[in-house]
Amino acid sequence: MRGALARRLRAAFVADDEPPLLMRAFLLVCGTQLLAYSSYAAIHPTFAVYLETITHSESLIGVAFGAFTFAAVVARPVAGWLLDRVGRRGVQAIAAVALAGTTLSFTWVTVIWVAIALRVLHGLA
Repeated sequence: MRGALARRLRAAFVADDEPPLLMRAFLLVCGTQLLAYSSYAAIHPTFAVYLETITHSESLIGVAFGAFTFAAVVARPVAGWLLDRVGRRGVQAIAAVALAGTTLSFTWVTVIWVAIALRVLHGLA
């Protein structure tokens, strides 16, 4: 029974000449992206409140958020070029380490300019 069900599912979701979608590499990429976006979703709403404890300047808090967005937009074409030239695995590994490092580094930030610099690195990652 189990073999017949597996064959039916495979026939329904996999074309004859295509490899199956749910491969190890695909699942690893999905998991990595889930963790990356989860870290962003956890930091984004609380970062402004955290920066208010460092500085009471709303304009500097806006600069920190704008720096992240600007760096992320600028990094996209460069990242695409690097992925094509250097290779996907190395670039993605470096980006994952940089993303984790900058996310963890926000814990020890006590100066607004360091926070802005980390936000730029976070956006680049």
